[in-house]
Amino acid sequence: MDPRAFTLVELLVVIAIIATLIGLLLPAVQSAREAARRSTCQNRLKQLGLAVLTCESATKAFPPGARTRSDWSIANNSLTASGGAIDHGVWSWGALTMPYLEMQPEYDQTVAVSPDMQVVIDDAARRPILQRRLDAFRCPSDPGPALNENRTMQNGHQIAAANYVAWNSGSRGWLKGETESESNPDRRGIFCINARTRFKDITDGTSKTFLLGERTIATFTAIDGSTLRCTGALAHGIRWQRNIGNLANNPNRGQSNAMGLGRGGLNSVMQVNDTPFCALGAFSFHSGGSQFTFADGSVRFLSEAIDQNVSDFTINSVFERLGAMADGQAIGGDF
Repeated sequence: MDPRAFTLVELLVVIAIIATLIGLLLPAVQSAREAARRSTCQNRLKQLGLAVLTCESATKAFPPGARTRSDWSIANNSLTASGGAIDHGVWSWGALTMPYLEMQPEYDQTVAVSPDMQVVIDDAARRPILQRRLDAFRCPSDPGPALNENRTMQNGHQIAAANYVAWNSGSRGWLKGETESESNPDRRGIFCINARTRFKDITDGTSKTFLLGERTIATFTAIDGSTLRCTGALAHGIRWQRNIGNLANNPNRGQSNAMGLGRGGLNSVMQVNDTPFCALGAFSFHSGGSQFTFADGSVRFLSEAIDQNVSDFTINSVFERLGAMADGQAIGGDF
């Protein structure tokens, strides 16, 4: 036998050492990749926040969570006769902010075509514009598809999925013109349908009020083995509902298509009748929590262990207070 050759035992030892090294290095590589993805996600939330703040500076108001046609209205806890067609598409804050995201061509081909989103959805030549993947609205940690198959528009049309939501409330959905919402103004967030929120309305302080949050599109398997479908959001609009309860709080339609509600919690795995709370709130694939843009433009990572009590509609936890812009309750520490 050639004395310079490996014996079978030596070869097996070398293979075992290489396998051990790979096993040690792989988690580190995966961790580094996730850190890079999380950093990109943070930067995109920052850029979206700056775009929203620029919009406020230019128009003297934050963009509404969604904007209806001028002949639609909400009053006295029910939609009026001219309250719009059920399942009709309505432009949301994402589409209205595009001119401030260096996305003027997309805006010109969609929102500028008609104030009625359904006109663009029903146009077979223009619909593909609404179906383009928009990286500015996507977190790279989420492997979800380009189109949101769980939040379809009228006639089953699918449009671009998004990970980022504008914050609507500290608790249950807040809807201007709805009697129940108007009687509980303390839970209102910066964004709601047809709102014109200004900085002076954020009396709790811009550094302690949510502007934007994130929500996963891809399914997630919880520790107990259950499958969660938080269903992300839509980049361009919401699916209008004539039923005011659905418009305000439905996990698959209405405001939740583009807005976050405190009732949904942060990385919550709660489900009621197979409907996950996370479809209303915030959820991410980042380990241990989720990222938020605040009204001062800063982006912060919040732990899923944050004080949150979403079992009722009262603003009585740190997470809920951060979602409400004028509840008047103090928030101490770094939460």
